[in-house]
Amino acid sequence: MKQFLTTFLALGCTLFLFHCRPTVDVEEDVPPLEEVMEVEDPFQTSFTTEFDAFNPEEEEYPGGRGVDELVVYTPDATKEKTGTNQWGVEAIVENSMITRIQDNNNLIPEDGFIISGHEEARLWILDNLELGMKAELDEDEKMLSFTSNTETRLRGMESLFAQMKEIRKSFEEEYSEEDMYLQDGIYEQIEWQIEEARQLLDHDQYQDLQDDLDYLDTLIEQGFNLTAVSPAEDFRGVWDRLTFESEEEIIEYLDALEAHG
Repeated sequence: MKQFLTTFLALGCTLFLFHCRPTVDVEEDVPPLEEVMEVEDPFQTSFTTEFDAFNPEEEEYPGGRGVDELVVYTPDATKEKTGTNQWGVEAIVENSMITRIQDNNNLIPEDGFIISGHEEARLWILDNLELGMKAELDEDEKMLSFTSNTETRLRGMESLFAQMKEIRKSFEEEYSEEDMYLQDGIYEQIEWQIEEARQLLDHDQYQDLQDDLDYLDTLIEQGFNLTAVSPAEDFRGVWDRLTFESEEEIIEYLDALEAHG
């Protein structure tokens, strides 16, 4: 009987404390879940570099870009194009993002600038800059700032895919039905992979996203190979690592090569 009364009193005290517990205003005192779960991108890197000339007006060299120089051209320049020769490379920046890295004498964008490099500076651009990378210009300090992370890498691949589709549209009449069929297949894979990568990015799944981006990089390379147009008299070769497991697969592969000439 004594043990029963002790248990009964303990239970009663517990129920009393439960009903009399203080309340907490969750909406005011607890931060939103997205703030609690926010994860920093472990693959983010930033760096800066000085440049040699800004909108050069003296043109001892084509476009005013001297030997080994890194030059910046903005819409304030007195010309529409950089005017540079073939001994270099240029990164086009639009809305603070590198959208193209290509040959010289490019049209200066109204909403950005061009980073142009000759010889040694050309190598620096090719070694350090990537499509999708964030780029900012400090005219007073003659300094360029760059930021690269998982999102800029994905944006760069989206930019490449957009360029790929532009090429296809320009040469659409040059492709055979077989070409178009193969292009459609790889384009569909790229679009699906980009969508999946965006979902992973939205949920801060950076490590898994790196694997997706590596695969997406391979798909885009394959897509450009299928989109390339060669004159009929040119010889086109392909390097492939064969992984066939049956005679039927080998025959199907050889038939596809023959169909492409």
